[in-house]
Amino acid sequence: MLLPQIGPFFLSIHFQQRREAMRLGRRRISSLVGFRNMSRGARCIEGFEERGIVHVDLLKKLMHTLDVDEQTLEELLEEDRREGFRRWSRWANEPIRPYVWQPGLMPINTAVPSEHTDLMAAEVFAADLARKMRSPVRLIWSRRLTVEIDEVGRVLDWCELCGVAWPFVPLIEGQ
Repeated sequence: MLLPQIGPFFLSIHFQQRREAMRLGRRRISSLVGFRNMSRGARCIEGFEERGIVHVDLLKKLMHTLDVDEQTLEELLEEDRREGFRRWSRWANEPIRPYVWQPGLMPINTAVPSEHTDLMAAEVFAADLARKMRSPVRLIWSRRLTVEIDEVGRVLDWCELCGVAWPFVPLIEGQ
């Protein structure tokens, strides 16, 4: 299952536009923010500009070098969160073919037969499968709804996602 594309979003586009307005290439700005290896620095900046992924320390250095203030950063991050949620919601609402997933060393996916068109029928199918395999399973009904079933066929939990908790401009800390 592929997740929606992460970026670039408003923050990385803003930083790229600031860099280009100052007529700085990626290698030059990587030198200005303290990279000794300018090729590596240029790749990190390229990753931020093209995919929206940035290390917190690099973001702080870019903010200083490109003269981007905290308020602008917060506004752009909020726009990115809204855009990310919009993209995630569109992705999560796309229909999928329901399946039963059995975790383990060799996870098994079993498609729910097409005659099980409603959730209750699919739960019965998944519960039967759990009992036969003597193993807990998860019924993946949609990208939003998962039903956990134990090895004796009892429904343990329903997990419904209504949004996402990850930031839409991934900030990498540590490393």
